[in-house]
Amino acid sequence: MAKMFLKLCVLLSAFIINIDALSHSEDNILYFFPQAQRDGLNIVWAHDLNSNTKLTRALEGNAMMLEADVSLRDRGTANQVPIMAPSSMSVSDITLEQWIDMVTRYTNKGIVLDFKDVQAVQPALDIMLLKEAQLRVPLFFHADIIAGPNGQNSVNLIQPTEFVAIVNAVFPNATFSLGYVSEVAGVNRQDRYTWTMIFDMLDASSTVTTHPITYNFRAIWATKSWQKFVWILGLTNRYSVTIWSKVRDPLTNYNGLEQLRSHGDKRRIFYDLAPDHIKRLKSDVALIPPTTSTPKVWNKNLWEGNSSTMTGGYIYLSTEGAAIVGDSYSGYIQTIDNWKSSKDGRKPLIVKGKVQFVNRNVQSSPGPSSAEIIIRAAPMTNGAVIVPIKGIKCAIEDNGRILIQDLMSHHSSLEKRIRPADCYTFEILDNGQQITFNVKIAQCSDADFPPTYIDNGSLVFDNVTNTANATVSLVQVAKGGNNKNIVLEDFSIMGEKFIRIRNRQPGNTAVESRPAGLTIFLTIISFVLLKIFS
Repeated sequence: MAKMFLKLCVLLSAFIINIDALSHSEDNILYFFPQAQRDGLNIVWAHDLNSNTKLTRALEGNAMMLEADVSLRDRGTANQVPIMAPSSMSVSDITLEQWIDMVTRYTNKGIVLDFKDVQAVQPALDIMLLKEAQLRVPLFFHADIIAGPNGQNSVNLIQPTEFVAIVNAVFPNATFSLGYVSEVAGVNRQDRYTWTMIFDMLDASSTVTTHPITYNFRAIWATKSWQKFVWILGLTNRYSVTIWSKVRDPLTNYNGLEQLRSHGDKRRIFYDLAPDHIKRLKSDVALIPPTTSTPKVWNKNLWEGNSSTMTGGYIYLSTEGAAIVGDSYSGYIQTIDNWKSSKDGRKPLIVKGKVQFVNRNVQSSPGPSSAEIIIRAAPMTNGAVIVPIKGIKCAIEDNGRILIQDLMSHHSSLEKRIRPADCYTFEILDNGQQITFNVKIAQCSDADFPPTYIDNGSLVFDNVTNTANATVSLVQVAKGGNNKNIVLEDFSIMGEKFIRIRNRQPGNTAVESRPAGLTIFLTIISFVLLKIFS
């Protein structure tokens, strides 16, 4: 009986240790609040709790997540103290230490600390570290680190490198809440989150490799941006999105929020909306009939990616599509297995999709940018610059030039020009002896209107070597040029697939990362303890 009791104690201890290892984790926010019924729409937020009175009212209410700003009183002096206020110039009647003590009396309330001054982060986290034993609730650290719509001239951006480094070092299990500085009205009158903004955010948070991250987006621009939010959710289960609004935001169109909910994972979409906005959204959602998901053309599981951190390259494989970001030839994606046409040519290899060229926030360099699809490819070389070395390259440049080239014979190529555009659809047909490359100007998925002109081109490459007996025949995509990144949508492959024996190359790819090592370690410890007490 005593042995059995000891076994139960060991198992319970191991369980508690594992739960503690995941404490403060956004992954568990819906488990921490079972009343939310595993739906982010049901999480209740309260913010701007920068006074004793406001905090007391929120603690007595039904709010689940409590948000307040952290600044420094007597900033830059030996007497500086973290206080709850939007800036060091503001008056506050409560310090961070007092605020934490009050909140942790109510263990059913999560914490969101909003930093608008990077100098306040380390002093605040020093205090949080002293209070860590009390912090058994979801814990978010928020900062606006990227310029969003109409926010290019803002001075309120937090320097992301320092913010991320401090939180990474002090609270390895907390959730990063990262946002954009934005203005509803501005000189540029931007009305959406652009791909450039999305990639800037992903780049700024690239060193966050184990923490959960919730990316914050303003609701007023969801109508023209929701597809990008779903794309982010498709990168990894560590990512969630938080949609927010202010009381005065002229939010009248809720279609984007409804589409986001219909197409995204409702367990990883949160809504920190003004009272009237959340009330309207819940009313609309109640009237939306259940939707049946349509099969995706793109299959993330067919692909792998690799990139070079030396040239700032990133490969993003989402359930919704892919992106290649960085300098020229800084990364690529390729099929996990081989694809080719059938031996008799009756079942050709067909590769098709859409490519969008996206501006980068870098100094312009000479030359066009290109999306290069390589069929019949051999594995690429890995290094500072990753260059395709074998296969048939079908390239589209943003200046309208299209090209087919045998990489083993640089003199064997065909090219043609159509009008320059941001988006093109393409189709490659390989019947074993002839390759046809069709390209057409297309409407970008986030564009309001179709292109003002339609243009297309076709190239037919004859007398290519029959690859029916080839042992390696991959499909790859790379990016040439420094000025633009590329986004791939509706990318599909048809043909004969055969398994390739390979060693996966580690790359700078945005994929799901979980603390598996910690779980394995704790499992081993639990097993050893059980053996000891047996």
